[in-house]
Amino acid sequence: MKHELASDFKPLPGEATFPPTIEQEVVGGTHIAPECVLKKGQTFFMTVWPTGLPRHETTRTVRFPHGLIRFGETIEICAQRLVHAQIGLKVEEVRVLKIDSYLDDKNHWHIEPILLVEASGDPTPPDEAGGYVTFQGTALPQGAVWGQESFARLVNTYIFPR
Repeated sequence: MKHELASDFKPLPGEATFPPTIEQEVVGGTHIAPECVLKKGQTFFMTVWPTGLPRHETTRTVRFPHGLIRFGETIEICAQRLVHAQIGLKVEEVRVLKIDSYLDDKNHWHIEPILLVEASGDPTPPDEAGGYVTFQGTALPQGAVWGQESFARLVNTYIFPR
C-alpha cells in the first residue's frame, strides 16, 4: 500500500528520520519539536529572524530556539544543538516544563516539549539571523511567536512561580 504525503515537508538529512530515511511521510505522521525557553539568570534570550526561522514563518519573527529532535538524540543533546545553532550560547541545564500536543490541518501530530534551558556565554547568532533580543519577566519583545498570556502563564507557573 502506497501512502500519499500529507504535506510537502521533507526532513533535512539526519532530522527526525529513522534509518533508512523515510522518503514518503505517512498521513498522520508525528513531529517532535522542542521549544527551548532560553535564559541566563533572570534574563530571557530570543533570536530575531528577519525572514522567519528557516522552514517556519516567512516574515520577521522573534523566537526561542526551536526545531525537530533527531533520531537517537536525548532532549539535552537536542537542546544543546538547537541553542548553539540558533543563538550560539552554551547549555548548562535543561528541564522539561511541559509537553504540548496538537493535530494540524494536515493531520500531523505535533509533540512540542517546552524546555527551560539555562545558558552561559555570549550570544553569537548565525549570519542569517538578525541578532537577538533579551527581556525579563513576561514582557515579550515585539514579533515573538508566543502569545503574551500563554507565555505569562508558563513563566508564572513553571519558571518563576509566585
